[in-house]
Amino acid sequence: MSEVTQPLAKAAQSMPAPQYYNPTADRYEVLKGQDGASNVRIPGSNQVGHGVVTVATANTESTLPNVPCREIMVIALDTNTGPIYLGGPGTSATSYGVKLKPDASVVLPVSNANLISIVASADGEGVSYVTV
Repeated sequence: MSEVTQPLAKAAQSMPAPQYYNPTADRYEVLKGQDGASNVRIPGSNQVGHGVVTVATANTESTLPNVPCREIMVIALDTNTGPIYLGGPGTSATSYGVKLKPDASVVLPVSNANLISIVASADGEGVSYVTV
């Protein structure tokens, strides 16, 4: 059999319970955790990356480098004189997700640093980043 043909585990009032498919037992099993919560383990990272990205020309979109990750912290350089605008493709000083003042930071759950675009408000300014 397979997970496609097996019935879901039921909780109170015949509602599906939080569960997973156990291929060894060929059945769905209820997730069990402490105090009734699901037992969830968030894996750590075996790779930590970091770097600095500067924008040569103000109001020009730049993309962070190709670094696979689970999470990234982006920090506006403390030497910046103006804000950094952060977002996805198409980021600009008028269309952005986050506006970082000098030395401010944001943490984003992304699968790759290159999903993030930045725009500096002055030539030569930028961000540093740390990935896990």
